Amino acid sequence: MENIKTENDLTTRQWKLYRLIKRVYKSNPNKNLTNRSIYNAMYEDYPPLNPKSTWNNQAARRYITDDLSAIRASKIPQVIVLTTSRGSKIARKNEVNQLERERISLLKSLKTVNSQLGKVKMDGQKRLVLNQEKEYIETFFKETEA
Repeated sequence: MENIKTENDLTTRQWKLYRLIKRVYKSNPNKNLTNRSIYNAMYEDYPPLNPKSTWNNQAARRYITDDLSAIRASKIPQVIVLTTSRGSKIARKNEVNQLERERISLLKSLKTVNSQLGKVKMDGQKRLVLNQEKEYIETFFKETEA
């Protein structure tokens, strides 16, 4: 079956996967769907498995991962699909709150990293100071010979 692109950004296969995730959520909101269980439920939509290859090297596994990423990136389905090492599922309210805390933590870390990288850009550049700092910014300390 060919994947027909709809006017939104998801293919028919991705919509089918999204509906599967919703069905599982309605029956058990705590259940995670592994990539292999997704394949077992939708095997006719993915390439057949190669018996000489491991699961991680299967084309079907890569397509499932790509489809989950597309669903997560799309703005059309208005639910949050979480993907963890345990599998994929629709996020519950407490998991969304955890995502918000994680976002704040990552933004703080990013601010620190940007500040540190900003110092690298200033290395060796002269700037105006008012007797409070050195005339040159020393980002990298030169190693002294012993």
